[in-house]
Amino acid sequence: MILKEFTMEPENYLAFPHLVKDDAKSQDQIQSTTSPSKRKSRSARKKAKPTVGAGDQQNGVVEQHGDSSAQALRVGSDTEKSKLAGSPGSKVTPKPHGDTSQHRARGIWQQTKSVMVNHLEPAVEEPDRDSFRYWSQKHVEEGVAAGTVVQGPIRINPKDYRQCFVPHPSGRIDIYVPWRNRAMNGDIVSVYLMSRNLSKVDVNSLEQYAKLNNLTVNRPSSHNPQRGGTASSPKSADTSFTVQDRLEYTRLGEFVAVNPELISSLEEEFSVDIPDKYLQPVGTVVSIAEEKNTRIVSGNLQPRTNNNQFALLVPRDSRVPRIDIPISQCPKDFLKRPQDFSKVLFAAQITQWRENVARANGNLLRVIGSPSEIEPVTEAIFMEHGIDYDSFSPEVEGCLPTQSPWVIPAEEYRTRRDFTKECVFTIDPATARDLDDALSVKAIGEDTYEVGVHIADVSYFIQEGSALDRAAASRATSVYMVQKVVPMLPRLLCEQLCSLNPDVERLAFSVVWHIDSEGNVTNEWFGRTIIKSCAKLSYQHAQGFIENPERVWKEDELPPISEGFSIDDIKEKVLLLDKMAKCMRKRRFDGGALRLQQIKLSYILNPDTFYPTGYYVYQIKDSNKLVEEFMLLANMAVARKIYRAFPDSAVLRRHPEPQDKMLSDLELACEGMGLHIDTSSSQSIQESIMQYMPADTDSVESNGKLQILMQLCTKPMQKALYFCTGSLKDEALFRHYALSVPFYTHFTSPIRRYPDVMVHRLLAASLGYVEPPRADNKQIEAQARHCNDKKDNAKKAGDLSVEVFFVAALKARGSITERAMVMGVLSQAIDIVCIELGFKKRIYTNSLKLKGMPVFKHEGTNPTLTLAWPTDDGQVTHQTIKLFDIVTCQLRAEDDLFKFQVVLMHPSEAACLSSSTPCMDPSL
Repeated sequence: MILKEFTMEPENYLAFPHLVKDDAKSQDQIQSTTSPSKRKSRSARKKAKPTVGAGDQQNGVVEQHGDSSAQALRVGSDTEKSKLAGSPGSKVTPKPHGDTSQHRARGIWQQTKSVMVNHLEPAVEEPDRDSFRYWSQKHVEEGVAAGTVVQGPIRINPKDYRQCFVPHPSGRIDIYVPWRNRAMNGDIVSVYLMSRNLSKVDVNSLEQYAKLNNLTVNRPSSHNPQRGGTASSPKSADTSFTVQDRLEYTRLGEFVAVNPELISSLEEEFSVDIPDKYLQPVGTVVSIAEEKNTRIVSGNLQPRTNNNQFALLVPRDSRVPRIDIPISQCPKDFLKRPQDFSKVLFAAQITQWRENVARANGNLLRVIGSPSEIEPVTEAIFMEHGIDYDSFSPEVEGCLPTQSPWVIPAEEYRTRRDFTKECVFTIDPATARDLDDALSVKAIGEDTYEVGVHIADVSYFIQEGSALDRAAASRATSVYMVQKVVPMLPRLLCEQLCSLNPDVERLAFSVVWHIDSEGNVTNEWFGRTIIKSCAKLSYQHAQGFIENPERVWKEDELPPISEGFSIDDIKEKVLLLDKMAKCMRKRRFDGGALRLQQIKLSYILNPDTFYPTGYYVYQIKDSNKLVEEFMLLANMAVARKIYRAFPDSAVLRRHPEPQDKMLSDLELACEGMGLHIDTSSSQSIQESIMQYMPADTDSVESNGKLQILMQLCTKPMQKALYFCTGSLKDEALFRHYALSVPFYTHFTSPIRRYPDVMVHRLLAASLGYVEPPRADNKQIEAQARHCNDKKDNAKKAGDLSVEVFFVAALKARGSITERAMVMGVLSQAIDIVCIELGFKKRIYTNSLKLKGMPVFKHEGTNPTLTLAWPTDDGQVTHQTIKLFDIVTCQLRAEDDLFKFQVVLMHPSEAACLSSSTPCMDPSL
C-alpha cells in the first residue's frame, strides 16, 4: 500500500535492480573531490553561457564527483526514460550512448554507468513492499550494498510531522521523506531511494525561472498545494493510517507531463529535462537502524471515548504520536474526574508502535506537575532530552580525592612548569563558578610577548576507565539551563579542585606562544603547568578597561588582586591582549571565517524563587571577543599537535559545508527579498552580511533586515561534529567551514565537555606524559558520536529553558507590544521576526478578527497579503502587507510555559502604541 502510493505506474517501481560493477573512482577518490573550497555564486553561474553537457556542473553537481555508494534508482535506456517521464509531448531527444560530447550528468540520481534493468535479474529477493512492516536486516544490508538504501538521522518538521528529511550521503542535499513509518525525530533510519521520476520538483523555483523566460508553469491536477507556501495542518488519525498522513508533493514524472514547453526550454539551456537544482530525491523509511530518540515524552492525559481500558496521552510535541496508556497506570480517580488532571503534566515512554496504527503504546512514568510552573517544566525538558540530572552514584563519588583541603602532590612540582609567580587571571561571566581557562602575558623582548592559555587539568583527576570516567563519558557535557546547571562532573571537581579560582594553586595544561603586538605567532609550547590566578575578572571588568583605558580604577570597583600585582598591571595586560586579539580576529575573517550572531536573551532572577524579574539582550563585546580569540588559537594549535602525533585516533571537530541545494535556496530567497548574497564560500557569505550591517544601530528597518538575513543564513548551516580522524580517509572533510581552518578541536573546556578530556589525554600522550589512550578507533568514534548527540540535546534543552523563562517573564507582565519585520508572506499567514527579541513566529490569518477573506497576490518576487479589518463605525480598513514591512505585534503568555502567542495588532491600535523595550525592572 504505502510504497505503491508513491508510484505513477506499477512498472515504475523497481525495488532492487542488479547494479553493474562500475569502473568509476573509488569512494576515497570520490570524497576527495566533493568539497571545493569555493563554489560559484548563483549570480555568477547565471552569467556563464550554458553549454551542452555542462548544465549539471553549473548546478554544482558533476557526475564523477558523486557518491556512488548512495546511488538512487535509475533506468538505463532513453526509451525507458521517456516512458517513465510519462510525457509523450515532451521533447526529450535520445542521444547515442557513444556520443560523449552529448553526455549529460544526472548528479545524485545518475552516478554510474547505464543499467539495462529489463535484461537483468534482481540482485536480491524483494521484501514485501505492500505493507508498513520494516525490512529485514538482510534486505537493508543488501539495499545499502546495492546503493538503493541509505542511512542517516531523520529530521521531522515540528510544525508538520509529515515533512521529514534525511541527509543524502553526498552531503549536498536532503532526501525528502513524505512518510516516516514510525521513526522518531533523530533516529538513524534506513531510507529506500525512489526513482528519479518520483523526485520532488521545486515548483516555486521553476516558476521564477519561467517568469524570467516568459513561460508558464502548470501544476499537476492531482495536487493542489496552496500558493504562498502554507500547508494544511495534519490531522491525527485515530486508528489507522491513510494517504492523508503523507504530505503530497509534485513528482517529476507528473510535472514533465504537463509542462512540455518549459521542459523544452530547460533541455535547450541545460541539456536535461529538469536540472538537479530544481529536484529533491525522495525516499521512504524501511527500517530504524538506531533509536536515538529517547521516546520519553510529556503531555496531558485524556480519557478515551468508549474505551475504559486505556487513557490517551497527548504529547505537547506534535512530532510524537498520541500514546495509549493502560488505565491501571493512571491516577486513581482519573476516569471519575478527568477534568482534575487536564492541566497536569505527565511523563510517559513509548514501548511499542505497531504497523498501520496511528497511536503508539506506552507506560506512564510519573506525574511531573503543572505546566505553568518552571521546575516541573524543566524536569520535563530533562526527561525528553535524555539528560541525566540525578546525583552522582557513591561509586563515582568514591573516585574523588578524600584529602581536605586537597593539596598538589610534591612530584607534580618537579614535572610541571611553574607559573605561580606570573600574572595569570581569569575572565568569565560574573556568575561563573566553573573557571576552566586563564590567561597570562609578559614582555620577553622587543615587540615580543609570551602569551599563555592555561586550562584546568581535569584529566589528572579522571582515571581512564574509572566509574568517574564512565559517568563523565555518559553525560558528555554540562547542561546550562537559565536557573541551574547540570554538571558533567561532581561539584567538588568542577567548582573547587579543577576550577581555576583566584589565589589558590591549581594544576593546568597550557599552550604558550611567542607573539608580537599584532598577534603574529613565532613559537609555541605545550605542557603541564601549575598556576595561581591573581584575579577573577568578569567580562564587565575587562570591558571597562577596554572602553576606558585612561580611567583610574579604585580597589572597591574590582575583585581582589593578589600576588603583589596591581590594578594597573592587570589593566595593561588586558589592553595588550585586546590589541592582539583584534588583529588576530581581523586576519581570521580576512581568511574566510563566518559568524552568524543570533540575539540571546538573559534573565534577572529572584534569588529566592529563581523566577525571572526581568530580561535583557546579552551583548557580545570586545572582552568576550578577546577571550574567544585566544581560546580559538589554543584549540587550533592543539588540533594540529594531536593530529600529527595520532593521525588515526585524534579527536577533532569538523564543520561540514552547507548543502548546495540549501545554499541555492538561500540565494533565491534573498533575491526574492531584494537582498544580494554570494554563497560561493564562507568568506563571501560573511562579506555579504557585512553589507547590511546597520550604520545607524538604532534604525528599526536596518536591524530588522539584519535579523532576517541572519535567520536565513543560519538555516542552511550544518552542525559541527566531533569525530575520530581514523573514521574519515579524506583529510579535506576535516575542515571547519565557519572558522575556515583545516584542523580544529575542543581543548579549552574540559570541566564541561568530555571531548576536551579526550583531547587532553591525547595531548599528554603526544608529549610523553602518559601512554596513549587504550580505546581503539571504533570506540573513539562511537564516543565522539555520543558526545555529538549529548551536545545537541543539551543545546535544545538550554534553548527551551530560555523560551520557558521568557513566557514566565511575560506572564508576570501580562503582555508586551513589539515591533516586528515581515520576512515571509504566505496565502494564509505571515512570518515575522521580533526585531529586539529575535523570535521568529508565524501568524495565521484565521487567528485574526478580520472581515472577509485575505487577498493574496504574488506578482514578480514580492508577494502581498491584504487584510480587511473591521472599524468601530462598521466600515472596513485594508492593510496590505509585504516583505520588510514593520508591523506591531502583541506577545501574550499562556498558562502553559511552553507556549506564547504573537498577535498582529489592528492598524488603529498599532498607531497608538510604540514598541516596548526589554524589561530591566527588577520589580516586574
